[in-house]
Amino acid sequence: AASGGHTETLRGLARVGGKDLIMVADDRGVSCAYAAARHGHAGALRVALDVGGLDLLMLIGEDGMTCATAAARGGHSEALEMVEKMASKELLGALEQYDGVRHMLYHGGPGGLNRPYKGQWKT
Repeated sequence: AASGGHTETLRGLARVGGKDLIMVADDRGVSCAYAAARHGHAGALRVALDVGGLDLLMLIGEDGMTCATAAARGGHSEALEMVEKMASKELLGALEQYDGVRHMLYHGGPGGLNRPYKGQWKT
């Protein structure tokens, strides 16, 4: 549901399964927040983060990336801005150091950002 941007389906799953379901990751460590961010589905990302909170935001996939990195690498400005709205300044600093999000914004993902980036991680 998250990777396809099916926000209402994800919301229904969250109602039934709660945080336990939202926190589940696949065998590669990909959570629903990571999948939504990677594909640029800010609405689905918001639903996931509303339920999973900072615990979900900080999950690290097998590739060593969080949903913030997945959004930046995929060039999805809106999804990256959603991560910022959900995170504290301290967490943003930790993500920047761990993930190298600022570096990705400066150099861009493989295709660059899909629209001008307006968030806190200024380059």
